[in-house]
Amino acid sequence: IINPDCSGNTKLLMARILFERFNVPAIQFFIGPAVSLYASGKTTGLIIDCGASSCKIVPAYEGYILENNITNFPLGGDNITNYLIKLIASDLGFVLQSSSEKEIASQIKKKFSRFSLPNDPNNNNNNNVFELPDGQLLQLSSQPSQATEIFLYPNNIG
Repeated sequence: IINPDCSGNTKLLMARILFERFNVPAIQFFIGPAVSLYASGKTTGLIIDCGASSCKIVPAYEGYILENNITNFPLGGDNITNYLIKLIASDLGFVLQSSSEKEIASQIKKKFSRFSLPNDPNNNNNNNVFELPDGQLLQLSSQPSQATEIFLYPNNIG
């Protein structure tokens, strides 16, 4: 599995090392996000691979990655976490600044953040209660869902 940005020379060097030094009989290079698509039993789709600092959007058609159409989007999980911290501070007056407090925000993001349509009956923001390490309960409303909206409205980051 390789990074889609991996050049042909890099692949050639990796192949040479694998063949000559490790006596590997055969290799196949796959673009990482495509493996997710194939694992779902599909060969055509749009793969969105989000990391900490960016997202990669990878289109595939009938098993082929459309490499010229791969797009990098400069927002990722860290941006959601930072925006969630701002929302919690402005809406609830609870400030998360230290690295351990940022980890708490990351846990809140992982537990409660989601994309949903405005009229989605599953979009119930009233049960978002997070227990802090000191036992306090933090009652969240729409902050986790709002934080993910930076992908739709990147100008909200400020």
